[in-house]
Amino acid sequence: MTLADSAIDKKLPVVVFTGGGGAASEALQRLLHDRYNLFFADADPASIPDTIPAARKLAIPHADAADFIPRTAAVLAACRAEVLVPGVDEELPQIRDLLRHLPALRVLAPQPEFVLAMQDKFESARRLLAAGLDAPFTVTADRPEEIGFPCIAKPRSGRGSRGVMVLEAPAQVPHYLGLYRQKAAAVVLQEKLPGTEYTVYVSADAQARLCDLIPIRVLSKRGVTIRAEIHMESRVVAYCEALHRALRPEGPYNVQLILGDDGRVAPFEVNPRVSTTLCLAIAAGADPIGDWLGYARRHEVRPMRLKRNWNNQMTPMEGG
Repeated sequence: MTLADSAIDKKLPVVVFTGGGGAASEALQRLLHDRYNLFFADADPASIPDTIPAARKLAIPHADAADFIPRTAAVLAACRAEVLVPGVDEELPQIRDLLRHLPALRVLAPQPEFVLAMQDKFESARRLLAAGLDAPFTVTADRPEEIGFPCIAKPRSGRGSRGVMVLEAPAQVPHYLGLYRQKAAAVVLQEKLPGTEYTVYVSADAQARLCDLIPIRVLSKRGVTIRAEIHMESRVVAYCEALHRALRPEGPYNVQLILGDDGRVAPFEVNPRVSTTLCLAIAAGADPIGDWLGYARRHEVRPMRLKRNWNNQMTPMEGG
């Protein structure tokens, strides 16, 4: 009996989330299992939550592996995947190659040009400003004389708050570069804005028509968002609507921004994929998969709050 025969309810669309070991997977399984035939893929399947049935866990290579495309295509074909939801930044530039193996696969991700631009934090700020949108002043680290301090230093390409640091003075720039073994041109220095952080869930269909937009106010963060609440802040909504009109991304994406103490709205990152707060948006009534497939309905956003906890699991060892 194959995986497809043993684990698939043929009445439901087959949807595969990558990055299955991430913080949202447990909630996604709980919230969506009766609407979709869910599978969760990860390079380390043991990191996928135990609440997800073993038959729903898939092993795929790391995105930088030489055989990522053929092995991932084989895994997706084995479970008869119809929809893929990438959750790992490094996978996104390889989607076109994956579709050459699986041309019928529907991938919930923006168009490649948007992905490439937004994954480069210097280029994304430049694109926003060129479109007439506000963005924090951003330069590469080889031009520290052009920015005020304190400022935010971070890699041009990166995720999960890795390498993000507040620098208090220009003299700290070379120390930062040495610590993270980065070249100056591969690091950005970004204006540090006082205010409230939001992570905004945005969903569009395959024709880039805006379907949903839910601002989530961040209350606590440790790499990923730990505590947050939905807050339909009108200035944040208006900015993200303007961003979508200007750039026309397809599929789901995530805007991380600051609502300044002076009312200024400025995104410090635009992630061209779903984020870990997707589960909160779904709990509030959103459905990016339905949006993409063309059958999700407009809904009232339910006020919801997110609180994440770590659970410690202790199990006896054989022979102990």
